[in-house]
Amino acid sequence: MTGELRSLLSPRLQPPGTVADWLEVATADLTPTAAARVRADYQAHLEDTLAAEPDLTEAGLLRRWGSAQAARTGLNRTHLTTWDARHLPPGRLSVRRVLLDSAPMQLGMLGAAGPGALRGDPRTLTLLGAALLLVQLINLARWQLLTRPLRPENRVIWHWLTKPSSLILLGGLLWATWTGVTQPAQVGGWFGRLEGWLAAGVLTVQLVRFQLSLTAARKQRSVPA
Repeated sequence: MTGELRSLLSPRLQPPGTVADWLEVATADLTPTAAARVRADYQAHLEDTLAAEPDLTEAGLLRRWGSAQAARTGLNRTHLTTWDARHLPPGRLSVRRVLLDSAPMQLGMLGAAGPGALRGDPRTLTLLGAALLLVQLINLARWQLLTRPLRPENRVIWHWLTKPSSLILLGGLLWATWTGVTQPAQVGGWFGRLEGWLAAGVLTVQLVRFQLSLTAARKQRSVPA
């Protein structure tokens, strides 16, 4: 590209002219900690290279390093990006977070059982009490488990398995299996109803989120963020 054409480009589109600019482009998508570590590694490599080749110019070094955009793509594959970090579960789960996560489920139970409970129906009150007690026991187990130090992948797996939306999803799948709804002869009929499409959509979203979290956790373990 000639100098005249290059000058017409936005500064964001122009090739980096200094090592600092090159590193800024290459690490633009990484978390601050990961970016700082990558820059330190490149700086150490730069010092070693200049010690061995004192006559090497900055332009020559940048030519050797190649495209900053290509380096950015490669670093994004192996290091934790800000996008990845958004899919990681919290490091330590607080009691407040556990209660907030389960609040919609408990409100749903109260709403469903409310009329019968207000009438004083013994069966409804018993079922409601048992369900709420079960939720609190799950909350306690979840809090105890996720406040411990765990490997990133294990934290993602246990966080996903014990969160209320996953419990509802897994419970629904168990119920569908128990009642025979998942039989091959009946699966085709799912998509003839709105409920089937909604269930498939929720399942897909949950699995995609789980996969994104697991990928981020693997990056975090291999190259800590």
